[in-house]
Amino acid sequence: MPKRGHRQQSAAALFSKRRWRIRHVFLFRRTIYTLSEAVRALGIPHGTLRAWFESGEYEAERVTIERREEWRLTWQQLVHIALAQWTLPTIYRALGKDARQNLPYLLQPVGLHAVVPRYHLRMLEMLAARELTDVEGFLSRQLDDLASAESEVLETYIPGFVAAVLFPDEPIQPGGGE
Repeated sequence: MPKRGHRQQSAAALFSKRRWRIRHVFLFRRTIYTLSEAVRALGIPHGTLRAWFESGEYEAERVTIERREEWRLTWQQLVHIALAQWTLPTIYRALGKDARQNLPYLLQPVGLHAVVPRYHLRMLEMLAARELTDVEGFLSRQLDDLASAESEVLETYIPGFVAAVLFPDEPIQPGGGE
């Protein structure tokens, strides 16, 4: 059985590695990434990424270089995977003061407190567990679907709304404040 200090050190090392990966993806952007570079940046095994690309779950381009096939993906494609891998609060914390310049203002996480009937809470817990996530992650995905469906109307009332919904496919607008 590992010693307690060893387990804590491993957790700290994993946290540090995740923070490095997030910062690498969002702060040191490149136009094109190879499969190996994406593996290193995201910490996802080659086989998993390759299977996602081949199945169409995530987009990447298959190119032939000197008679050898290789997967290439853009920074935007890399970020789509990163946003599925890490929660926005996790990304925001890892970026620290750099988050404001690298995430659209409206995409930056804020706290929300809601009073709902107990059955709503139980429903959210059950549906989240079914999708192997927590209530915060599940609710965020549901709200993302609603935001996508209503984005054109909401953009007229909330400038920058569409850019936040479409991130990373839309350029980052200069941050505004309330």
